[in-house]
Amino acid sequence: MNKLIFATACAASLCSVSTLAQNINPGRNDQSFEELEMIFEINNDDQDAEVVIYGKGEEGLRWVRVIGPKGNRSSKIVGFGTSGSETIGMAQFLFESAEPSIDEVVARYPDGTYTVVGRTISGMRIFGTVEFNKELAAAPVIDTCDQMVDPVSAVISWTAADDDVESIILEVENDDLEVGLEMSFSGDTTEMDLPMGFLTPGTEYDLGIAFVNEQGNVIVSECSFETSD
Repeated sequence: MNKLIFATACAASLCSVSTLAQNINPGRNDQSFEELEMIFEINNDDQDAEVVIYGKGEEGLRWVRVIGPKGNRSSKIVGFGTSGSETIGMAQFLFESAEPSIDEVVARYPDGTYTVVGRTISGMRIFGTVEFNKELAAAPVIDTCDQMVDPVSAVISWTAADDDVESIILEVENDDLEVGLEMSFSGDTTEMDLPMGFLTPGTEYDLGIAFVNEQGNVIVSECSFETSD
């Protein structure tokens, strides 16, 4: 299996930072990414954050570079690549940054236009840009936090402080039982009946509600609840 390399600098075997930085404009024969997005995510309870970058090309990707808004040597550059001369390439890539403090992520990833360039297995250059900002909806307020619920007819409810919620993701899990449930809803949803038979009596579950805004940025609130015997 080809080794997937995640690096914070352009690998010398693939290209140099100076060469890449001098060629971050679209070319006439460049391929375009089929999908390209960059989102900002905050955990409101842990007070940490991360940046997620996702892309998909028309054919296998040999390497990809993401260049920050400055577009020069001092830009933040994230690299992805596959090793081996017989590689079939990456169909898509997903980069998740580390999750330090919110302030550190905000400082290291400025708002603006990020440039994504790469090379396909056939040798074609691939190019795209993605707009990034850190706008967020207000954090979810989970009404079911620290509550005792009926395992047969459990209802999870939450409220939103503003209207900037495009979609909602709900997660319920218990690591000891190795069970988990994830569901998505429209942004105006405020409660959900959990499926009958999913919850076990006398058990504590972790609960997370994520609000996704129009830009795709995510803010998550987490807590737990217990089921009655």
